[in-house]
Amino acid sequence: MQLGTGDFTIETFAYFDSVSSGQIYEGRPDGVQGAYISMYIDNNSLVFYTDSATRITSSSLTAKQWYHIAAVRNSSTTTLYIDGTSAGTYSDSSDYTVRTDGPLIGIARNLSNNPMNGYISNYRIVKGTAVYTSNFTPSTTALTSTANTKLLCCNSSDPTSATVAPVTITFTGNVYAAKYGPFTADDGAGGMVWFKSRSSALDHYLFNTVAGINSCLLYTSPSPRDS
Repeated sequence: MQLGTGDFTIETFAYFDSVSSGQIYEGRPDGVQGAYISMYIDNNSLVFYTDSATRITSSSLTAKQWYHIAAVRNSSTTTLYIDGTSAGTYSDSSDYTVRTDGPLIGIARNLSNNPMNGYISNYRIVKGTAVYTSNFTPSTTALTSTANTKLLCCNSSDPTSATVAPVTITFTGNVYAAKYGPFTADDGAGGMVWFKSRSSALDHYLFNTVAGINSCLLYTSPSPRDS
C-alpha cells in the first residue's frame, strides 16, 4: 500500500501477551530499501521506525491489556498515539511508495521474523486523512469505514475477511479469530477458575485463566466446616 507524501492514519486495538517484541505494521517488502514504515514492539515499548532509523519510542507498555495504537501524519508531522495520548512526534516528509501491495500485519517482511504474540482488533488504514490531530478519546465501539479508508479488517469471525481491503488478505502461521475484543466486558478471554480438592486437605485454588496456570491468585486450606 503506497501512502505517498500526504496525510495518513494507521490504527488498531492491540492486546499483547508479551511486550518484549512483535510487529504491528510492516510497510517494507523483503529485500527492499527506501522510505517505508515499520511499527513494532521492542523491549516493552512501541517503536515507529522509518527511513532506516527509529523515530519515536513510547514509554513502557504492559502485557495482557488492550491498547489503542495510532500512527498519524498530519501536515508533515507524524504522531504516535497510545490510548489517544501522544507518545512522540516526528517531522515526516517521506514518500512512502516502496510497497505496492498490502501491508504486513503482525509479522515482519520475510513472513517469519518478529511475529506478534497477542490479539489485533479493528485494524484501519486511512490514506489522505489525519483522523486524529491532537490527543483524543479512543472509540468505544467498532471502527467504521470513513472517507479515504483503504483497509479495515480484523473485525469479523473470519481472519481473511475485511470491510475494506486493497488486495486479498492471506495469513501465515498460527492466526485465528477469537471471541475477544476491546469493547465490552463479555469480550474477555478466560476468567476465574476455582479448584476445590476432594481430599481431606480441602484445599482451594483460584486462578486467573488469562494469566495462566502458573499464576495462582489464592490458595487456602479451610477447616472442614467450610467445605
